[in-house]
Amino acid sequence: MKRMKYNTYISHRCLLVIFLSAFIVSCADNIRVDNMEAEGNFHIHATVSDRILSRGLEGTVTKSDSAGYRFSYPAQKDAYHTTSCTFNSGTGLATATDGHFLTWADVENAVDYTFLLDNVPYNNNVTDELYGVQFSDKEKQRYAAGMDNEKATNDIVWGQCKVTSRESVELKFDLYHRMTRLSVHVTSSSADELKNASVELTKVILCPENFNRLTGEIGVAADPLYESILLRKGEQDWESEPVAGENVSTTNHVYKTIPFIFPPQRLREGEERPRLRISMIEGGEQVTYSAALPTALTVTTADGVTSSMQLSRLTAGQHLTLNVTLLHDGEKPMLEFRPAVVERWKDLGSHTIVANKAGIYDASNLPELIMAYNLLKQATDENSKKESHRKVARYGTEKEGKWTFNLFANLEFPNENASLDELFCDNNFTFNMYGHSITIDGMEYKDNVQELVDRLTQNSQP
Repeated sequence: MKRMKYNTYISHRCLLVIFLSAFIVSCADNIRVDNMEAEGNFHIHATVSDRILSRGLEGTVTKSDSAGYRFSYPAQKDAYHTTSCTFNSGTGLATATDGHFLTWADVENAVDYTFLLDNVPYNNNVTDELYGVQFSDKEKQRYAAGMDNEKATNDIVWGQCKVTSRESVELKFDLYHRMTRLSVHVTSSSADELKNASVELTKVILCPENFNRLTGEIGVAADPLYESILLRKGEQDWESEPVAGENVSTTNHVYKTIPFIFPPQRLREGEERPRLRISMIEGGEQVTYSAALPTALTVTTADGVTSSMQLSRLTAGQHLTLNVTLLHDGEKPMLEFRPAVVERWKDLGSHTIVANKAGIYDASNLPELIMAYNLLKQATDENSKKESHRKVARYGTEKEGKWTFNLFANLEFPNENASLDELFCDNNFTFNMYGHSITIDGMEYKDNVQELVDRLTQNSQP
């Protein structure tokens, strides 16, 4: 009996020690987290690891696309929230639903953290299996296959940032293309044979079905529609580039299509295999050269490495260039596939994203806004109104005749040399302050938005 009591005593002592140890470690962890947690708003930095042509030349993002970026973060255990992210001069800020900028206080404590960034502007998260967007018919057309040029809207980029502590608010992303890219280069012995030729690719999927924010994957429908797409219409001249032929004395001519963006997809086999079709007028008649895409290709990478590849799919982030030669074989026109080129979307270096949400970012913006606003109100002809409206729209949005301007910096106008020479001609506007303030002649306006509007309006002044 004594031994049992002794064992019980030891057990209680052990449990007490374990409990106290766990308590001390827990407190120590909390102290460590608190001491190491950086204060302030998240600063989101993103570079495009490849070219981002459809979001603006030279790797930049146009202003109209600034509201399209989405930042996803672990707001609760095993759950992500997605919010808009706007960039200015390479630094992005993301806001919670109540408008405050996100900080570590909004993120669930964990061993490590994964943040996500993409440029798909829709918020309709579907299920845990597909945390992202189920495209509507309209959205499918936005991301449908099409030319890769400055007017395109179908380029999707995605990236993740993983950190193991809360020591910094600087989050750095590399964004990668999640669509696929395809070009066709046609070789002919003639400098003008394909001058007005059309190029068509048949039996491919043109529209994506969904986008998964957690993985960056773009999906197609379970039973997708396979269609044809014109890679080049025949109405315009198609100029060739001379290249050396197989013999020193001969010269061939290469015709290049504009690159096209497609959703990633599997290529079917047999009779359902996609075909390349080139049509032109020969001897007054329409002639079509056609061949199915080969199932295997000799490929050369951008580094000059040549190997064999199964052409089973169009892969995300890949730029596939199909090289074909136009052959004349009696009455059976043919296309011969030559070694293809597989590379990442052409790398122009890392480009910082610059995307301004409509808003006021420094002290010079407010006088510019006031001048444009007053010109808009005074404009009498449509052209003047349109131009002034465009300038005012740089700083905010209009709804039912009333403007709302976004403030993304603390502004100060302390004296005559830094004062506002002109004021708004009416008070049909307001501000989203986003935690910032405007100080005029020593008076700070932050939460008192109506007082700020009165102070900035001509007929409200004493």
